[in-house]
Amino acid sequence: MDPTDRFSKRTHRISVSATLQVLTEAEKLKAQGIDIIDFGPGEPDFPTPANIKAAGIHAIESNFTKYTATPGIMPLREGIARHHARQFGSGYSAKETIVTVGGKQALFNAIAALVDHGDEVILPTPFWVTFQDLITYHGGTPVYVPAKEENDFCLKADDVVRAVTPRTKLIIINSPNNPSGGVVADEEFKRIAQVAIDRICS
Repeated sequence: MDPTDRFSKRTHRISVSATLQVLTEAEKLKAQGIDIIDFGPGEPDFPTPANIKAAGIHAIESNFTKYTATPGIMPLREGIARHHARQFGSGYSAKETIVTVGGKQALFNAIAALVDHGDEVILPTPFWVTFQDLITYHGGTPVYVPAKEENDFCLKADDVVRAVTPRTKLIIINSPNNPSGGVVADEEFKRIAQVAIDRICS
């Protein structure tokens, strides 16, 4: 019996991490003394800033190590809401803010909460490798919308509108895009947002 047959069907919808494959190959080459630049995980080439390390040490020394509220402690959520307002002119409150361990968890939670089997999720291409697996893991169907090279890989609202069907449940937009670097223009963003609002209100 194949040992993998013991796992749930949903685990078979997850592909091998392309990022880890690249990382593994890079480590092999480095071990051979080959000087390479690793484009796998996208780690920063500088250490964690001193003030962040000091804050972590202070928290541990102060015994701030117990369970906290699932969406995050309120001072942190308030700080995130203020920062987002300064950066983007948004008006979110702390109660509308949830802390996650990263973007992947945020997307996992959102897709888990909203996508049922057979629902469609619009996914612009190129996309970060995890996005597709998050959709298929939850039983959704990715609908690929190309951000074309002739448009500098910038997603266009018309292409998104054409991809929308009665089964569309989510539109994932990654801007600036990873890996292309394409940025969705404000007007295109507004049109895409209006499509989503119209679907919610219909």
